Amino acid sequence: MGFLALDVALVLALFAGLVAYPALRKRRLLAEPPMRRRWALALADIQLRRQGLPHLIDTLQFPWPDEGLASLRRGVLTELGIDPDAPAGQVDASVRRALSNWAHGLGTDRIAFFSHMCGAGRARDALALECARTAFVVRCLARLGLCPEDTAWLILLLNAQRAQDTFQGWAEFGLAYARGRHTWVSGAEQGSAPQRTELEVREYLNDRHGNWAKLPWNAYRLFDPQPLPQAAQPAQATR
Repeated sequence: MGFLALDVALVLALFAGLVAYPALRKRRLLAEPPMRRRWALALADIQLRRQGLPHLIDTLQFPWPDEGLASLRRGVLTELGIDPDAPAGQVDASVRRALSNWAHGLGTDRIAFFSHMCGAGRARDALALECARTAFVVRCLARLGLCPEDTAWLILLLNAQRAQDTFQGWAEFGLAYARGRHTWVSGAEQGSAPQRTELEVREYLNDRHGNWAKLPWNAYRLFDPQPLPQAAQPAQATR
């Protein structure tokens, strides 16, 4: 009888621990400094993993071979519709122009895509794709020295905030991204996610070491500028 009571007590303790674990984990996460920068970068994790680029970090700089950076530069500039072989001054001006209009889509052919997706009732798929793409492109531009880090973080955090405001979680965002990418790559009318991208998303959602598993979706505000302290008023001269 004593052993039975002990077994029951152990089961009840285990059950209580399982019930309390999510709340304890959330409390621990909220007690830590918000990892806003890693969250903003994590929107691009599927693309970063596909390219073999570091993704479990919260900085824009990472070691990479020179030949790899040259290939990355050519690919990113081509993605933006910028000639990678143009003079440096022309490339810099084109990048600045693209970044100044980032909220409307990075590149020259995004408006037609957005119009098509909105007309098909799939604006969220288009936005998920663009949020992931913006995070990837801006991070790469900063690493390549084509975008100041302050500018990059401003865009990245604003981009992350619009994603957080639109979607309810990583799964919803990731699957919408897969559908949007399918339409962008293939021009397909239907919104079914291609097998490769959907499998990548689902695999990453189940990766307990990945950012999507570790970073809660709505635990804190991503873009939360704090007011500057008011400057002390100069003392009035007395007569």
